[in-house]
Amino acid sequence: MKYIYFIFLFSLSCTPKNPELKTTENAVTVKTETYNSRSETYYSVTDGNCKIAWQTTWTNQDQNIDVQLINRTQCDKPFQQVIKLHDQVIDRLLKDHKPASIKNLMTGGLKTLQPDGSWNVAIVNASRDSKEYLDFRNNYPKHASGKSSNQIFAELVKQTQPHADFKQMLASHGLNFELSSVEKVFTTKDEQGKTVLEDAGSLWWSSI
Repeated sequence: MKYIYFIFLFSLSCTPKNPELKTTENAVTVKTETYNSRSETYYSVTDGNCKIAWQTTWTNQDQNIDVQLINRTQCDKPFQQVIKLHDQVIDRLLKDHKPASIKNLMTGGLKTLQPDGSWNVAIVNASRDSKEYLDFRNNYPKHASGKSSNQIFAELVKQTQPHADFKQMLASHGLNFELSSVEKVFTTKDEQGKTVLEDAGSLWWSSI
């Protein structure tokens, strides 16, 4: 009897103060963790080696005030093939957060959203033909516009709209966003060996 009582006390002492909540609803796994006044919820669905995942982060006790949405997807399939999986995950997270509460969104680069690289090709071609970028490449830091490569990259994305399918997918859930800024632009060489813009490490999106 004393031995059983000892095991019971030991199990209580090992219980975490903030246990992780993990549930599954309609094949979407939901995990929430709280750190002081900040909470994060991770929503994901897996199809083979493809994991579609989105994370919400908020600091207010009210889950419908100033929520940040972050794409955590790890998948090598073309975006068009996994739109329904994105829909499934976003439908689930919107049960916890109103669309109007999501003020900003962050994703990885274009290649993380469209692994086949077609969106990057659009930017490579656009930067090759961009007088503003050519001036930047040839005359930096004395180029006429004074813009950074980050700014030029973001403008080329908005001009060419290779990410239109991604925006449309979000908009179908009441999430209307457009690219606002990027961090850490990556370049590559075109067929003539000229440096051109290709991608960025992080993309920041603002509601419109």
